[in-house]
Amino acid sequence: MSQEDIPVGAHVEIKHTQGQAAVVFRGSSSVGLFARRLARSSGFSPIITTASQSNEEYCISGGVTHVIDYHDVFYPDIPATIQSIAGKTPITLAYEAVGTDESQKAAWSVLSSGGTLATPASMAPRLVGTQGEDDEE
Repeated sequence: MSQEDIPVGAHVEIKHTQGQAAVVFRGSSSVGLFARRLARSSGFSPIITTASQSNEEYCISGGVTHVIDYHDVFYPDIPATIQSIAGKTPITLAYEAVGTDESQKAAWSVLSSGGTLATPASMAPRLVGTQGEDDEE
């Protein structure tokens, strides 16, 4: 899929979230706040987010079950940390509110098969790839 093929403003209906995990990258941002509340009201559990330690209470009060301090755990290591928290629970929603190549790559890598990656930012072209080609790094 090329970047031009990704619909802007696409709407995805999320159903049957019981027993599924959600991850919100940059959960303390205004966009992250919306994503946290949506995940909580949709029934996801656990809800995992990245935020600074100073925003941990704020994120938990908004429905997050686990906060990963991105000052202590860097993006290349965040997927393993997320997987250790989620365990065997499938991660079917990743909301990426950061918009960097590193955060998008981390978001893609934690999703279970058939999961949804949502972002308010444009996808990094080198992460999207070309339809029909497998060019994972």
